[in-house]
This record gives sequence, C-alpha cells and structure tokens, in this order.
Amino acid sequence: MRDLTVPKPTASRLYRAMLLQYRVQERLHLGVPGRQLERAAPQPGETIVDWGCGPGRVTIPIAKHVPGSKLVAVDVEKAALQAVREKAAREGLDNVYTVLLQSHPVAIPTGSVDLVLLLDTFHSVKDKAGLLSDIGRVLKSTGRLFMDPGHMDQAKVLDHVYDSGLFCLADAWGREMLFVKEEEGTV
Repeated sequence: MRDLTVPKPTASRLYRAMLLQYRVQERLHLGVPGRQLERAAPQPGETIVDWGCGPGRVTIPIAKHVPGSKLVAVDVEKAALQAVREKAAREGLDNVYTVLLQSHPVAIPTGSVDLVLLLDTFHSVKDKAGLLSDIGRVLKSTGRLFMDPGHMDQAKVLDHVYDSGLFCLADAWGREMLFVKEEEGTV
C-alpha cells in the first residue's frame, strides 16, 4: 500500500520543464535567492536542510559560500537530486548530500539540523502536519525553520504552523518567515 503522507513525484515532463526554467533563470541571473539566504542566515559549520530542494538553486550557493556547512538536499524527485549531485560535482563541493523523500520520517537523524529551508514547497504538501512534525524532529532544540509558503495563503500557512505546536514566529519579511522551535513548557 502506498504511503499517502508523502507527496507524489511531479510528472517527469512537467519537472523537466521546471528544471529548464530554473536553468534559464540561473544563466540570466534571475531569481537568485540572495535575499532569502541573507534572511535565513545560515552560519559556518551548520547543518542545513533544503527541503523540497528542486535542482539546487539554494543548496549549491549555500554550500559554496557558508564555510564548514553541511547541506542536505531533500526532494521527492530523483531528477532533482541528480541535478543537485551533478552541480555539486561540477563545483567541486564535498559538503552536499541528497536524501530521497520516500516516507516519513525522512532519513535524517533526530536533532541533527540547525536550519531547514522550506522554499516554495509547503503549498504542494498534502500532509502538512506530518511535514512539520518531521521538520521539528530533525531540528536541534535551537534549530530554525525558514519558510516561503509559495502559492498558499500566508494566514493558512501560519495556522498550520501554529497548530503543530512546534514553532514560534521569530521574524517575517512579507511572505518569508523565520520560525524557531517552541520551547518545552511554553504555551
């Protein structure tokens, strides 16, 4: 029986079109996530997960510019992870790892992550509570979640996040939000 809590991979033709769009944007220096990276503030030596990484638009720049970091690219698309591996190899990066999301919990150790990036992904996830639970599990007690909700109403996103009881909003810039883990015993 198929696990319904994990998003289905995108049809390969649609995904290839999305990859082409990202390649064109990269070549024209459009859509580079520089401002998002400044706000997410990855630090040297941190373990960072790019959840819903796509072809590595965020993964690769962080791996290149944040010394001593470990980047874990997570996606349901094998093609996305292959693109990330190829880009990392071309750039000579040895701090990029890929994880194929096939079921929850994702194959990342509990309490091992400093920062999760969830960019333009949340709207496509059916089991939002399961996703947030998994993110809460992998984050350290001091961990952060940086989110751009993509094509979803921000108020609904906040409802899901607050209903999880796992995160508090630390800062926001328009639709981009930085959450920290809810401290035990707080209401």
